[in-house]
Amino acid sequence: MTTVEAADLERGMLIKMQEIEHEPSLKWAHGIWQSREAQLKKGIDNHESRVSNLTNEIYQLLGFASAFQGLLLTAVAQATQLKCHNVGIPLALSLFATVVTLAGVWQKKGIVTKLKRTLSTEDLVRQVRTVFLSTNFVFLLFSLSILRSLQLSQLF
Repeated sequence: MTTVEAADLERGMLIKMQEIEHEPSLKWAHGIWQSREAQLKKGIDNHESRVSNLTNEIYQLLGFASAFQGLLLTAVAQATQLKCHNVGIPLALSLFATVVTLAGVWQKKGIVTKLKRTLSTEDLVRQVRTVFLSTNFVFLLFSLSILRSLQLSQLF
């Protein structure tokens, strides 16, 4: 699209917006359209922030697990009475921490995956509704312009 076409399109949209402001039914339809678009956008934004929060929680969980493993390794390295028969407790603690961490990451990653799938679906729904509502809005504009032209033709 050239800049001239873009300018013409913008000028046409300004004219249509002025028509909307003067026609109560168009103003009402435009208000509904904007409120539905805002609701859908708010839902998408909430899901995006939840995905971001869960991703941060995964990183925090991995950080805590790494810190615990480091603490455990430090304790084992500094132990004076660690013999071959005493290795079981640190090994069991390390294994338990690893399993719990992996389970937590797996659970949160599953939630993130579901949210991302829902997010893409909601975004698609928003796009379809926007096209549908704009089509209905254009049809309403077209219908009102036909009614005006019929009213004008009846006057003459």
